[in-house]
Amino acid sequence: MTITPRLLSTDLNNALYTFFSDPLLEGKIPFVYKDGVGIPTVGVGYALIVETTGSPKWKLNDYLVDFPKADINLTTTQLTELKDKLESVALILNNQPGGSNPFNTGSGSDILGWTLTDAQMQKLADPRHSKSGRV
Repeated sequence: MTITPRLLSTDLNNALYTFFSDPLLEGKIPFVYKDGVGIPTVGVGYALIVETTGSPKWKLNDYLVDFPKADINLTTTQLTELKDKLESVALILNNQPGGSNPFNTGSGSDILGWTLTDAQMQKLADPRHSKSGRV
C-alpha cells in the first residue's frame, strides 16, 4: 500500500473540518438528523444532546450559545420546536417514559424546515466558535 502525502491548510481547524466532512467519516449534513446511536446532530458532528457525568446523564447541548457564534439565527418558533423535539429525545436517552426520536438518519430528510450553510457548519465545528458538541 502506497501512502500519498497531501498538503494541509496552514489552518489546523480548516484542515480538520475538511477531514471530518468527508462522507466516509462524519460527513456534512445541513439539517438535524439522528446519528448512528440516535443522538440528534447537525453539520459535521455537532451533537445537540451530550452525555454528562451528572444527573440526568444526557442533556441538551449549549446550542443556544454556539448557534449565534456560528451565525445560525433561528426564529423563536424554530428554537421552540427544536427544543421540544430534543427534550423528547433526551427522555429516551435518560430511560424516562414519554419520549420519542422524530429525527431521520443522515440519509433522510429535514423535518424542521431549515438547513445550515457550509459556512455555518464550518463555524459550528470550529472550537474557536463553539465550546462543545462534537461527537
